[in-house]
Amino acid sequence: MSFVFAEGYDCINARSYAAGKEKLGEAIPLARQCDDAFAKAAVPSPLVQRSWCSVQMLIICTAITNLIK
Repeated sequence: MSFVFAEGYDCINARSYAAGKEKLGEAIPLARQCDDAFAKAAVPSPLVQRSWCSVQMLIICTAITNLIK
């Protein structure tokens, strides 16, 4: 998931907002997939807080890139 964040950051930094938004959109399912894997194994996820924060950051980044034309 960190690599997807980094790729999205690089795209946005290069002013390729559509590509950055697409990359960041890929990270949300990855965060949820991680949480689901722990749930399936009936093990408490040590990443719950990080996943939640990651999804919130992705939502904010998406909202900001939607404002940029």
